[in-house]
Amino acid sequence: MAIHTSEAPQGSADSTCDDGCGLRKFERVAEDLRRQIADGTLKPGCFLPSHAELMKVHQASSLTVQKAIRLLKNEGHVVARQGRGTFVAHPGLARTPRPSDEQAKPLTEFADVVRELHGVLFGMAQLLKELNRGVSALEGIAGRVPEQRR
Repeated sequence: MAIHTSEAPQGSADSTCDDGCGLRKFERVAEDLRRQIADGTLKPGCFLPSHAELMKVHQASSLTVQKAIRLLKNEGHVVARQGRGTFVAHPGLARTPRPSDEQAKPLTEFADVVRELHGVLFGMAQLLKELNRGVSALEGIAGRVPEQRR
């Protein structure tokens, strides 16, 4: 016999929305941070609140906060600096647009040429090593042969 309850099925913490807004929890956290950036509460160059602070304020899990910050990074609102923290991005400087395939083609071709040259130089280095071994061997032989007098 199955027991029926009025509760909704259990989902992840990010998939629930208790206020009927239609946004997942991490989207609500991101939206709140976007609003604070837009109204100047969080200014460009300033640290974002810590994960612990965001978790407490939004009653959210660490994963939810991480997802919200990742979303803001992808949108260009915040930037992360390894070992330093996550900061509000300066307008216009936050994102480096990804080059189109056509723009990237010369760089790709250059990288191919560099790889090819690396292979040639590596091959030349190996030949030089072999030549040095040959010269050393010849010098050894020459040192053992008595000089002929004229």
